[in-house]
Amino acid sequence: MKRPFRYYLLRAFIQLIIKILVKLTITGQENLPDGDEPLILIGNHFSLLEPPLIGLYLPYDMTFFAAAELQEHPFIRLLYSAINVILVHRTQADRAALRQALEVLAQGKQLVIMPEGGIDLVHRDALASGQETSVNEEVNSRLSAELIPARPGSAYLATRSQAKVLPIAVLGGEQVLGNLRRWRRTKVTMRIGPVFGPLQLDPSLRGAARRAQLDAFGDEMMRHIAALMPLENRGPYG
Repeated sequence: MKRPFRYYLLRAFIQLIIKILVKLTITGQENLPDGDEPLILIGNHFSLLEPPLIGLYLPYDMTFFAAAELQEHPFIRLLYSAINVILVHRTQADRAALRQALEVLAQGKQLVIMPEGGIDLVHRDALASGQETSVNEEVNSRLSAELIPARPGSAYLATRSQAKVLPIAVLGGEQVLGNLRRWRRTKVTMRIGPVFGPLQLDPSLRGAARRAQLDAFGDEMMRHIAALMPLENRGPYG
C-alpha cells in the first residue's frame, strides 16, 4: 500500500526523538524470519516505548493491536498515526478488532500484540472496566519492570490464525520518562527470540476447558518472552 509522504516524515521524526532519548541495542536479529509469511510478534509492555521500537526497528510492515481508549492523548495519537493499527476497545469484547487482526494474518502479514494487554495491572483492569486513565510516569511506566499475567487475546489469535509467533523482550523502556526529567539518555535493549508455534487448540474442548487451554497458551507465550529476560524481570513467569 502506497503511503503519503507525511507518513514517512512522521516516522522519521519519531525515530529521531527515540534516538535522542534512547541508546538502543538490538540482539537476536538472526531469529527474524522472512517477511513473506504470517507472523505474530509478541513483547512485554513495561512502557509506551515498546510498540514504536518494534515498529521502527524490525524489518516488517507490521500492524499493531492497540487500545482505542488511549488515542485521546496527543502523544499516543501521534504514535498511532505513524504505524498501522487495529484499534481495540478494551471495555468490551471487540470482535470486529479480532476479525481485522485475523484478516491481517490471513493475508500473510505481521501482527504485533502485547499479551499483557496493558502497562500496569491495576490500570489495565480499570481501563477495561471503563474508567479513565492518563499519560504519566506512574500509569505508563511499569517501574518494577516485571511481567504480569497475559490476557486471552493473543492466544486466541495465535490458535485461530495458526501463525508462528516471534517473542521480543524490551528492557529499560520503563526508565525513559524518569530519565527525561533528569535530561538523561536511557540504555534500552531489545532481545529477539526464536520463533515458535503454531499453537494447536484441541478442537474437542468446549467451555471452561477450552478457556483453560487458551489461558495455558497465553502463559506459554509469556514464558517465551520471559526467557529473554533476567530472572528479576520475569514476574510470575520466573
